[in-house]
Amino acid sequence: MIVMLAACGGSKKKSSDELPITRPATMVFTESDTTEINQMVNTFVEYINSGKISDASAMLYTVQYDRIEEMTLEDRQKFEGFFTTIPYKSCEVKSFHLGGAKDNKVQLALLMTPDADLETGRGIIKLVLNPVNVEGKWYLTLRDEDAEGIEHENI
Repeated sequence: MIVMLAACGGSKKKSSDELPITRPATMVFTESDTTEINQMVNTFVEYINSGKISDASAMLYTVQYDRIEEMTLEDRQKFEGFFTTIPYKSCEVKSFHLGGAKDNKVQLALLMTPDADLETGRGIIKLVLNPVNVEGKWYLTLRDEDAEGIEHENI
């Protein structure tokens, strides 16, 4: 399991409902797709913000060879352990980029300090999700740049 974390600069505080969603031509996203993804991400963020890290990790899956699988218990424990060892204050959606069935980026900002600033990136760690569509159903995965279906372009 790879958890992508990095310091990040940012934009003003926005909910995922207010963020522009990029929809490239590699896949046609329906309103139903974007609504489902948005609801999953908002639920995930709500779980993180209310300390329900186990519930958040239960939402995460892995994809291998077009098969979707729940995240392993070991990987869930690592993910949950990360949140118990860092003193984050809250989690916010930073950006949405929808690129295809398997190549999407939803950047979350973990605010680490009371004076964390999305504008400057001070006091922030980034967590990146990759919503994927397998057989017509959307699932949340952690962004893995080496995963099947990931395009390597700057977005």
